[in-house]
Amino acid sequence: MRVFVIIISLLITQSNMLLAQGGDKSLAFDGIDDWLNCGTNSLGISGSITIETWVKGNDLQPTSYGRIIDKFNWNDKAGFNLVMEFPSSSGSAMFDFFATDGSENAVVGATKINDNKWHHVTATYDGNTMKIYIDGQLEGENIVGAKTIKASTNFLGIGNNNDGNQWFPFNGFIEEARVWDVALGSEEIRGWMYKDVEASHPFYSRLQGYWKFNDGSGSTAKDDGSKIHHGKLTSMDTIAAWQNSNAPIATNLTNSLEELSAVWAAQDSSASSILSIVDTINGDGVIIFGHNNADLSWNWTEVPDKNIIERRLNRVWRFEVYDTLKGEILIDLTTLLSADDEAVLLVSDQETFTNADTVSAELDRFSKLHVLNHSFKHGQYYTVGVKVGTANGLIGHYYQGYKIDSLGHISFNGLTKSFTRLDTIIDFWNGGQNYQFNPVPGWANNYSIEWKGYIQIKEEGQYGFGTISDDGSQIFINDSLIMDNGEKQWYDWEDNISEGDTSNTPFPPFFLDKGYHKISIRFYEDRSLDGIEVWWIKPGDIDSSDIPWYGKNFNSGEPPTFNPNTNWELIPKNVLFTANPDTIITSIGRYEEKDILPATIQLYQNYPNPFNPVTTIGYNLPINNHVKLTIYDMMGKKIKTVINSLQQAGFHKIAFDASNFASGVYFYRLQTNSQTISKKMILIR
Repeated sequence: MRVFVIIISLLITQSNMLLAQGGDKSLAFDGIDDWLNCGTNSLGISGSITIETWVKGNDLQPTSYGRIIDKFNWNDKAGFNLVMEFPSSSGSAMFDFFATDGSENAVVGATKINDNKWHHVTATYDGNTMKIYIDGQLEGENIVGAKTIKASTNFLGIGNNNDGNQWFPFNGFIEEARVWDVALGSEEIRGWMYKDVEASHPFYSRLQGYWKFNDGSGSTAKDDGSKIHHGKLTSMDTIAAWQNSNAPIATNLTNSLEELSAVWAAQDSSASSILSIVDTINGDGVIIFGHNNADLSWNWTEVPDKNIIERRLNRVWRFEVYDTLKGEILIDLTTLLSADDEAVLLVSDQETFTNADTVSAELDRFSKLHVLNHSFKHGQYYTVGVKVGTANGLIGHYYQGYKIDSLGHISFNGLTKSFTRLDTIIDFWNGGQNYQFNPVPGWANNYSIEWKGYIQIKEEGQYGFGTISDDGSQIFINDSLIMDNGEKQWYDWEDNISEGDTSNTPFPPFFLDKGYHKISIRFYEDRSLDGIEVWWIKPGDIDSSDIPWYGKNFNSGEPPTFNPNTNWELIPKNVLFTANPDTIITSIGRYEEKDILPATIQLYQNYPNPFNPVTTIGYNLPINNHVKLTIYDMMGKKIKTVINSLQQAGFHKIAFDASNFASGVYFYRLQTNSQTISKKMILIR
């Protein structure tokens, strides 16, 4: 199991602080004589209708009904209304209309909406069935058959109205009132109840009245729907009636995000891009979240602590939370992580993620990050980071011929070094096309493998590309092209290599400048591939003798020795050839290298063993020490002293040449001031 952490920043900047949560403003109605008069114009409602709004009612309702949105006329038996029932009845919502056949038809919800909490109330009629939804959940249904809603000449009132006999004032707050000439389904209701209606709504053209109540002051509430039913504040204080709202509606900061989603009691799973909230929502509130639409690429600079976090995603999610909620976050990282990567979830009060605390999380075997029982907080930003020394450019790759392990260390016959990523110089993008297999023209029963994608060069210089098989043996290039904007920038090797050629063929580096380069790497292959080798030369050093050659066994034995100015890595096949298009699949770069001193003296098995006639003996010293290394035969006779001197702490290795000795078993003994260690080796002539 891989262990992961969430990082939560505590720094709040004024630019990102919310002055008021929710949909900015609402209208307060006193339950006496307040109301919004939207005129007598027809809404064009006859066969189908949807009425929806956010309400916060209380139990001080003075009359049998508090009219929320109303165009009812009792005397004419015409019109429709959405009301809050008097507390002595149920305090629930009721939808009522008169039909042209003289019938009155109604449906009632179950949840009390007079509890001083915000509730989303929706009423629909589709020409056959009346429905009422509370907080996105269907609570009432009445099949009344095909009817036509009788047109009313009464005022359209919000918060109150006179049905021809008496007034029915509503006591509470109203926010985001909408009237449609179509019956919305549960998907449209749930998908848009917590955000502004925009032109992308599938029924935007059917919106007949829309009052956001974000005017903030004055005597008019603007209609943003048909734009002809502007409301006049009547018997209301044109300043005090406008109240800051904490209804769970996206603010201006959140409305600008992409893939805006929400979860609440009736909608406990939702996703925005690769981040989901899933199935475990506990609480009465609402979470609204979306992302900034940035690429799923890595940011190497804006991280909490560069000693801990190597990089983070540029894509950032913002969360707005109403009430207290706990639940599970799941982030699908299958196309973004390499084997052994340690990802973290970064949570911050600012988009730059520069300060952080930690909360535990786990990554499953499908590379999905789970954050269980997370307490959501309003106004936070979320993204994914990768810890320093992990796989995307480190673990499982090779550096200077050595394979880097899961600790970010190189261990080779006693040599132990730690590596910390300093920067990145190449990002690999799949760029819309994964690898493919192609027949090699004229070569029976053989194929080439071709990888096509993009590289982003972050430091200009000399770069080379090659391949290696999973058994460490040579694979040579029969065709390689470097393309930049569709033009060949390097040459084709196909004419220079003959069938069956197994010579060690160097592929010289070439100059690449900063920016994106479209690349095609094609190579002959009749064995299993381990990955693609990439090397780079420091600027100004283009000596071809520094370039690694193919045919070296990098998985066993001592790797080749290169000039220190030459660096190279092997990008594993499972990293390079399994990513989805248009994502960064791996990165390579420079590292800070440090020796790791052992806690105790360590003597390693010689290699190779058995040997003929030369072998290497390695040992590690935790402190400076006097060292004596001696060789003995089977009878215990000393035959050679290899070293006898003061040596510094760290790893040491020395070659022992047995050309003058017969085949057999020998012992080598390491003596220091405090310890003696012996091991056996076998010489076979």
